[in-house]
Parts: sequence; structure tokens; C-alpha cells
Amino acid sequence: MTDVIIAYRVVADHIRCLTTAIADGAMPDSVGRGFVLRRIIRRAIRYGVQFLNAAPGFFSGLVESVSTSLGDFYPHLRQERTVQRIKAILFDEEQSFAKTW
Repeated sequence: MTDVIIAYRVVADHIRCLTTAIADGAMPDSVGRGFVLRRIIRRAIRYGVQFLNAAPGFFSGLVESVSTSLGDFYPHLRQERTVQRIKAILFDEEQSFAKTW
């Protein structure tokens, strides 16, 4: 498998994981499960930028696609307020990571 295919899979898997976790109330943080979320976010961003040449800020834009595809299974993902909150959280994390990377 090529690096590009692996990167697509990593980004897709991570955005699904993060969208559902944040919708369920988990938050990125510097300790505990929040730190795990932060590491997942940063890994996905790194793969997207390094291997897919994605523009900075790409990751939070994927939330709407996930909410559309998983909305039947996770009805709270259909709520616009929830989608906007998840996008804002991921965008803030992207901006924070961009300062250190």
C-alpha cells in the first residue's frame, strides 16, 4: 500500500472517531482521554498535510461529510448546532497545532 492510500485511510478513520467522540462530549485536553483525542487530531492533520498535500485547516471541513454519512446511526450528528461545535473545536485544535508544527 502506498503512503497516500494509508494517509487517506488514517484521515478518514480519525475524522469519524473524533466526530463521534466530540459529539458524545469528549474534549481534546492535555491530560487523560482528552490527550488521546489531541494526539489523534494531530496525527490525522500531519498525515493530511505531509502525504496528501492538504491545505492547513482542511480537517475541520470534513465534519459535515461525516455527519451526513453517519447521521442515520448517530441522530445527534444531524443537528446543525452539534456539527458547528465539532467543527469549531477541531478548527481550534488545528490552529493550535499549526503554531507548534
